[in-house]
Amino acid sequence: MLEPADLAELARLHTRRGDAVAAHFARQAARYVGADVDYAESTVTDLPRLEPGDWQGGLRSAGERTPTAELLSALALPLAAAFAGPRPGPLAGAERWQREVGDLFERLAVGRPAIGLAPDARWGGILAPDAVVLAPAREAPVDDPARYLLGGVAAGFQAGRLLVRQHEPARLAAGLAVLRQALADTPALAGLAESLPADRRARLGATAYGLDDDQRRLLVEADVEAFEVLAVAGLAQAFDATARRAGLLACGELPVALDAVLGRGGGSPRARREALAASPEAMALLAWAVGPDHRALRARGN
Repeated sequence: MLEPADLAELARLHTRRGDAVAAHFARQAARYVGADVDYAESTVTDLPRLEPGDWQGGLRSAGERTPTAELLSALALPLAAAFAGPRPGPLAGAERWQREVGDLFERLAVGRPAIGLAPDARWGGILAPDAVVLAPAREAPVDDPARYLLGGVAAGFQAGRLLVRQHEPARLAAGLAVLRQALADTPALAGLAESLPADRRARLGATAYGLDDDQRRLLVEADVEAFEVLAVAGLAQAFDATARRAGLLACGELPVALDAVLGRGGGSPRARREALAASPEAMALLAWAVGPDHRALRARGN
């Protein structure tokens, strides 16, 4: 059982160390499970402005730091273009992202704000969410649960994450295999590559010769295991963990984030304590909330 006294002591420990971010969120966690601790609002929960590179840093869950994730991130544009058809328009999913966010605001009865889309060089100038991807959550006149959702939506749009949401793992693995085969024949991947329709294989094969040096290096040097269907399928859970972190970063309220993860709307402290202790996902989010990666992101300020 997760004891309230342990979290309260953790908060005091971080306070003595001068770690305001960890102390603040440890106090939130302690109160969430019933500990009687002093609590005051703090500016450490102000939403920082993130640059694109931050999505590859402390916000990214450990499960994303794999060769397969690196391949999908680096090759997301050619894969998206090949799967979209011969004349790809705006990045697949952009309209859906706008619609989901707009629907959220309508449910909250605050109207449909203009969620910023801007040309993003990483996507060849195609429209994608603004580089400061959590700005809508900061600026929107909505409550903390909505901010948590907005953070998760923003995280889900980054690079290879959207591809994993839109396509079956076998299809993405086959697409990666086709690109590898075009640059370096690998018998072990021949069957996987051929599972794609011929027109898609031809389009991806032609794309391979236009890749930059870094993309080519990743493809040629990656172990065969990085192209396995199971390796792609395993990323969905890792991407969910990143989305939960982004949601917490957006709302700044650990109780709100934990309720969202646990599917709870209140309940007694004991019930929350039991649910938290039984949820690996919630415990992982709690650990990140009081850890150095979260502190470093919050330190970016406004």
